[in-house]
Amino acid sequence: MMALVDARYRFLFVAVGAQGSANDAAVYDASALADAIANPENPLNIPPPRALPGTSVETPMLFVVDEAYPLKPYLMKPFSSRGLGASERIYNYRLSRARRVVENAFGILVNRFRILTGRMQLQPNVVCDVVMACCALHNFFRTKAADASTAAEDDLDEDSDLTTVDFVTHETRLAGANYNAASKLVRDKLAAYFVGPGQVQWQWKHGNIAVREE
Repeated sequence: MMALVDARYRFLFVAVGAQGSANDAAVYDASALADAIANPENPLNIPPPRALPGTSVETPMLFVVDEAYPLKPYLMKPFSSRGLGASERIYNYRLSRARRVVENAFGILVNRFRILTGRMQLQPNVVCDVVMACCALHNFFRTKAADASTAAEDDLDEDSDLTTVDFVTHETRLAGANYNAASKLVRDKLAAYFVGPGQVQWQWKHGNIAVREE
């Protein structure tokens, strides 16, 4: 099952029925979602590029994915784990934090519908129907509980008296994976933003970067 999830743990798109041996990128490429996102006519009504908060740096609206997916201007994945710089570790942490919403949505779904915890003794087409029904019911329950807090617990660690760090900057990788220039440019913009005007105090400990307050 491949899914697109919103900030309230609701499934916006679900694809089920792919072969278990298929990798995430192959499942995505074969999905209607990939075609819709790449369609220049914009059938999903994705908003146009906007400036990152507090800056004049524009980036497109994008989806956060894990390392198994392709890097595209609208699909942001982590930097590879080899030789990560400080800004790249921060970028990866911030993406991981955002992706956690997806992991939580899957966890909530399985915990609520215990049929998903084991092997279903059903025909494959029926299994797909069961999974889709569970996702639809999950969305119904999440919408009914929309007034409940959806913030992660460690959001409480945010400090309004932010100590700004200016000794970490982002340097563009000159070698490595053969991603297209537009995709790398968007990722570099985000990496620079996360250690610049978009930094948050609690990110540094997760990036193993020592910050000393004067």
